[in-house]
Amino acid sequence: MKSIYTLTTALLLSGALYGNVYPSFLENQLTNLELNETPAVAENEYTPPVFPGCEKAADTEKMEACFNNAIIQYVSERVEYPEFLRAAGIEGTPLIRFSVLKDGSVSNVQVVRSVNKLLDSEAYAAIAKLPKMTPATLNGEKIEVQFTLPVRFVLD
Repeated sequence: MKSIYTLTTALLLSGALYGNVYPSFLENQLTNLELNETPAVAENEYTPPVFPGCEKAADTEKMEACFNNAIIQYVSERVEYPEFLRAAGIEGTPLIRFSVLKDGSVSNVQVVRSVNKLLDSEAYAAIAKLPKMTPATLNGEKIEVQFTLPVRFVLD
């Protein structure tokens, strides 16, 4: 049954997941860095959230890749394509937005693009059950970050 659906691989592309995060909290700092080149702004250091099992990633890029892969695997193992929707030929890709809070928990889960209430619900439920993570940091301080994940339901 797991082969019936797939999660979009666009998430694996560089910056696909974090592309929605960086502009939301670093855009002003990056703009200021280009304009002012002040040492205080130049010291901004972002560390992404760390999914359980990704703690040993060597650098930010590897942490992001591990995070992306772990989220995809976690969700794909928990999402089930309702058989009666499959039989009815209903497929689609709901977009689910969620936040990783300062304490590492997942919150603010919401469907931002709906395709079918039951498919939306399956995707929502899997993401709402994400495990607690090590939170993201900016300059050593824990921060909340937001992500958008497409969950693709495709007929075989």
